[in-house]
Amino acid sequence: MAAPEFAELAEWACSVRGDDIPDRVLAAARSQCLSVVASIYSGAACAPGRACQQAALALRSEGSATLLPSGHRVGAMAAVLANSAFSMAHDFDDYMFLGHTGHSAVLASMAVGEQTGASIQDVLVAQVVANELAGRLGAFVAIGPQNGQMWSHIHLAGAAIAAARLYGLSAAQAADAMSIAFYMPPYALFPGFFGSDAKLLTAALPTAIGLYAAALAANGMRGAADILHHRQGFGARFAFVPLAELLSGLGSAWVTESVSCKIYPGCAYIDGPVDAALAASGGEPIAAAAVDRVDIAATALTAGMERLGESAAPPSSLEPISINFSARRSVALALMRGGLTPAQVEAAVDDAAAVRTLASRTRLRESADLTARMFEGLSRAVPLPSLAWHVGLDRLWSARHSIRGAYGSVVQPASGERRHRRLNLHRVRNGARLALGAARVLARGRQPFDMAAADFGRLEFRFAAEVAVHLRSGRVLYGTVDIPFGAAGRPAAEQRALMLRKLAAEIGADDAEAVAAMLERAGADAPVSALTAKLIREPRIETAQSSAT
Repeated sequence: MAAPEFAELAEWACSVRGDDIPDRVLAAARSQCLSVVASIYSGAACAPGRACQQAALALRSEGSATLLPSGHRVGAMAAVLANSAFSMAHDFDDYMFLGHTGHSAVLASMAVGEQTGASIQDVLVAQVVANELAGRLGAFVAIGPQNGQMWSHIHLAGAAIAAARLYGLSAAQAADAMSIAFYMPPYALFPGFFGSDAKLLTAALPTAIGLYAAALAANGMRGAADILHHRQGFGARFAFVPLAELLSGLGSAWVTESVSCKIYPGCAYIDGPVDAALAASGGEPIAAAAVDRVDIAATALTAGMERLGESAAPPSSLEPISINFSARRSVALALMRGGLTPAQVEAAVDDAAAVRTLASRTRLRESADLTARMFEGLSRAVPLPSLAWHVGLDRLWSARHSIRGAYGSVVQPASGERRHRRLNLHRVRNGARLALGAARVLARGRQPFDMAAADFGRLEFRFAAEVAVHLRSGRVLYGTVDIPFGAAGRPAAEQRALMLRKLAAEIGADDAEAVAAMLERAGADAPVSALTAKLIREPRIETAQSSAT
């Protein structure tokens, strides 16, 4: 089967209707919406967030989209430039297989929905469609030089297709919108992402470009039809091994089911360590002076994030971004405060000496066993060994040099850790060889990989961790977590309750319940402007502290 181009993706995206989407998928989208809008409030109040709001207002863009949480009425592009930046500010967002889609899927759909007078139900459907395409386009380049939030190109597609649906464009126009947007795909750079306020723009700029591309397509502009798979196109430039197989299965495999919503500000890879630390402490604050040391065992992704974060932020830094991408700093702050909120992250500098001291006593160890379990959780939805065989084991093996070059700071640990890391890498390497060998035997003569058979309702994001808090009294507190709260693999009802609580912390329980009720089918015929009206508030966090180094 030929790899799908934008024309095929757009054909599905423009034809799907609300009744085609399973209730369980719409339920996940509702939780995602609650999470994303809740993340806006603290982001709007931090110093870089306030800069984004003033810049959006300086555009003097008149329109019917709402700048949240202030309530200013602006054009759709101005709204997403600010709102998407706010939702990115404290990493208090969502993620799924594979990408942090909510910044565009939710906020572009809402902005254009207000502009077009769309119903809440129409906006939810656009959000799901945006998730489905954006998540696949993240997976498409999973073996490449970027990762996670830095797959900023997904917001080009999410915004363009959401706008195309809500503007009522044809499938051909929608394909042109995405092709136009991908003419100049964004490529975020590590120093800016991990070490500056510009990180807030990771989703905001491509989301605005996606909306602009949809407007251009609506007015007759054409894009390159083969831009995804051309030998000098997007896949060739943004992936070491493009996984075109993951672009299929639309309408059968719903990546929206894998939505995972954060209850802590920070990278998804800190969630397990923070959950485990709070389980150890019982959620009670512990004075830094009472702690001798903290030991964390976590996955390779958490360890890699720690190294990337440390390469951009000096050890003494307590700016929010340096906490968001550090399990050691996040765990230290969570233990001291008995929790971890955006306000606590912003205020960490008020008790800087104690936080730094406890973070310096916190050790992070990569666990091969936890890493293996993480891949097992992913394989519950997508058969990764079959995918590896289908893509080609030789192609995957040949990519190892490119991966090492792109992530040298991750695969080459500090000298003090080198001996221990070699042992872990040896175990991981042997495990990988065994898995690929098993895949060779199992896949020979069988059906090729089929994305349509993936079941994202079974996916588990096992960003697991084990934490031991050694007190000076000699007592040791232990905590473990397999699947962090809010992540895929936890009960859907639990996730919804957590996201409702997350929004209630910003707008109050009554209004949060009202917003949740509007998102249900019974209230979804109302215009989306009725929902945004419930979200207008003054920012709750006021601080002059910058969120980056």
